[in-house]
Amino acid sequence: MLVCPSLARRAQVSVSLLALTLFLLLGCGDAAPAVQGTQPDSGAASPQGQTRVDSLALVLASHDPEVRLQAVAALAACGQEAVPSLIEALDDVDLFVRLEVAEALAELGCAPDGAFLDALQDTRDRDLFPDEVERFHRTLVRILAGGGEASASVLATALRNRSAAVRREAAEALAGLGEVGLARLLASLRTEQQADARIAALHGLGEVGGAATAGLREALSDGSPFVRLAAVEVLTGLGSPGRPALLLALGDEHAPVRRAALLALAASAPPTDAEVARAAVLLLQDEDSLVRQAAATLLATAGGLKEPAVAALCQALAADADANVRAAAARALVAAAPAARTGLEALCEALNDPAVLVRDAATEGLQSLGERGAPAVAGLVARLSSQDPDVRARAADVLGEIGPLARPALPALQRLLNDEDFTVRTIAASAIHRIGD
Repeated sequence: MLVCPSLARRAQVSVSLLALTLFLLLGCGDAAPAVQGTQPDSGAASPQGQTRVDSLALVLASHDPEVRLQAVAALAACGQEAVPSLIEALDDVDLFVRLEVAEALAELGCAPDGAFLDALQDTRDRDLFPDEVERFHRTLVRILAGGGEASASVLATALRNRSAAVRREAAEALAGLGEVGLARLLASLRTEQQADARIAALHGLGEVGGAATAGLREALSDGSPFVRLAAVEVLTGLGSPGRPALLLALGDEHAPVRRAALLALAASAPPTDAEVARAAVLLLQDEDSLVRQAAATLLATAGGLKEPAVAALCQALAADADANVRAAAARALVAAAPAARTGLEALCEALNDPAVLVRDAATEGLQSLGERGAPAVAGLVARLSSQDPDVRARAADVLGEIGPLARPALPALQRLLNDEDFTVRTIAASAIHRIGD
């Protein structure tokens, strides 16, 4: 007699489900509640419990993944006795069964096993279900993180994982393993071929903190600029212990690394750090405009700049080819050297800059000085006769902000009351009022 294949398949599934139901209701009476959401039985092993586990393990051989999923849930309800069987199921052909197994093991807790190494390297279904594969691997890392020093070698292999989240979590897990984890992270940083793996190791070293400073410093010599850039990022998070290494990074051949180090120092270095200021002055001549801009930004945080730094900023404000650099230099002169006469003169000259953003930076800087900008009065008066109405208006507005100390400018401002430009006339009248007749 011929039998329809689909009917035979449904019959096989029905038999498997019936067998599983009998195991749950008859053989696993005390385990059934756990399948419905209660805590699994974690008591001591018993002959009856082991028999139940062995029976359920047989169901894992079913051809139907739904049946195997039910078997995994039932095994999880059996507690620690089921861990060996669940570990064997980490190699199931179905991704969703493997994922269910991993989550069951994460709930139960277990010692690291060689199967975890194979599972972490399992790339089946990665192209079809990348999110689920990542979740599977992250769950395995979470299990290994609780496995102590014995997990270190397997966690180190996870630093090569395709998923950035898996790599980072593996690195964090290694960082939590003390000296053993630190040794593994350093070894990975020095020997891994993949730049992504070395970057993950760097982030792990950052979690370790000051004890990893020497290793982080080594990473500044890495052949990959991406690794060196990551090293700068991690060193930034260390605060003062990372500053000497950041100074070294200012000489990196890769412009983004130099820029990142400058910005990191601008955010963390003390305002009186003369060594940092000297390095920034040199980098105002860098070939990369973003590095020059970052150098000016750093100098803006270094209060009380000496004359060499002021002169370098004045030169950048006057002659740099990039308007963003010139604007950054203007802001730095106001922030770090407000009393420098040469700086004030350079800011006055910048009111003539062809770029609006530079004129804005110079105007706002001079306005912010108020009475402290009095030494710039002569230079501002000279700008009141500019051919550009925008320059005349800006100079008049700054004189008004200086206040009574700008009285020498009153005759020139009064002449502007007859200026052909309405805005100039209006701002001149306001400036005269603020200075006082």
